[in-house]
Amino acid sequence: MDKLFKSRWFMKLIAFLIALMLYTVVTSEQDSQANTPFFSDNGEAIETSSEELSAEYDKDKYVVLGLPEEVKLQVKGSPEQVQTTKFRITKHVFVDLEGKGPGTYKVPIQSEGLQNGLNVNIIPSSVRVTIQKKVTESFPVNIDFINEQKLAAGYQLGDPTIEPETVEVTGGKQVIDSISYIKGVINVKGANEDISRELNLKAYDDNGNQLDVQMNPSSADVEIPLLSPSKTMNVKTETKGQLPDGTSLSSITVSPKKVDIYGEKDVISDINHLSTVKVPLDGVTEGQTLDVDVPMPKGVDMVKPETVQVKVDVGQSQKHSFKQVSIGVRGLDKDQTVEFLDPPDRAVDVTLEGTEQVLSSVRRGDFQVYVDVSDLKAGKHQAELQVETPDYVKAIVSKENTKIKVNSESQSD
Repeated sequence: MDKLFKSRWFMKLIAFLIALMLYTVVTSEQDSQANTPFFSDNGEAIETSSEELSAEYDKDKYVVLGLPEEVKLQVKGSPEQVQTTKFRITKHVFVDLEGKGPGTYKVPIQSEGLQNGLNVNIIPSSVRVTIQKKVTESFPVNIDFINEQKLAAGYQLGDPTIEPETVEVTGGKQVIDSISYIKGVINVKGANEDISRELNLKAYDDNGNQLDVQMNPSSADVEIPLLSPSKTMNVKTETKGQLPDGTSLSSITVSPKKVDIYGEKDVISDINHLSTVKVPLDGVTEGQTLDVDVPMPKGVDMVKPETVQVKVDVGQSQKHSFKQVSIGVRGLDKDQTVEFLDPPDRAVDVTLEGTEQVLSSVRRGDFQVYVDVSDLKAGKHQAELQVETPDYVKAIVSKENTKIKVNSESQSD
């Protein structure tokens, strides 16, 4: 037995049992005092309780603002009366607003369903409330992101999908009129994968104050894609196919003019341009807008947007002719010279074809006829004539080829 009393675990158990007994005694006394009415000098019992405050009004037409959730109900009487009233389920504390229209009123707080013969005191005895006409309107759902700058390194938020996109909001007309936005708040700190959440929605005024309204539904499901590192690229177009005879391009407009590519940082950093967007012209006889896919570079996870709108404007072809257009030379080395054998005057006639709108602004200096000698060695050659024209202009040259002689100073030495 002495060995048991000297045990450290035995002494801890005894201490725990004593503490438990003391707690039980104290708690029992507190509960007993809380459930026992206070007695006045003349022996009457006094009981004070918190009771829910309700309002009686036409709930289909109006909304009541400023009504406290609870009031204090104090009853005084014999111990038997007070104790009986304490457990009555019929007791009811309310304000009577029946027959009242929109406006602000100071109304008395009433009670019913209490034991007869009791002295009843309600604290406060009256309340000021506002009645407004009940209305319901639709509002779009917005999402507010917090800690967006603290996403996982290299990521950014995509466009959220919200379901539903709108909610029905019911409340007093003045309150509904003051609604600036409906929103849910989501914390995206540290996010490194797509986000899926159910958000509780709240209504706010212009000052950011939360408003007391009813919403249906009161929450929204939100899906937010998390995008990997991105890079913005220009969109360039290239036509394919042929317009019908007698028709020319007037303009090609792309919207948007830039797209974003997403992928690993070391992959997208090496991409400097996108493949051209192919615009089909076959069968186009009048202006129209086409949805065209954006080419996705190799190794890229996503292109956003995946398609662009290309507006193609066409018109009736016109022709403008230019006589004796000088032929230029490109790709000539410093020690080289070129002699034109045919045509000896180094000039050709050029006819430009396009819409009147385009051709009306083209001057002789806006296009060039030239030969490219960058791959030609010294000697005589037949070189193809090339023409560089403004956009949406075709060129017809009086000669397809020219005869030239390339001379090299180093060779003559």
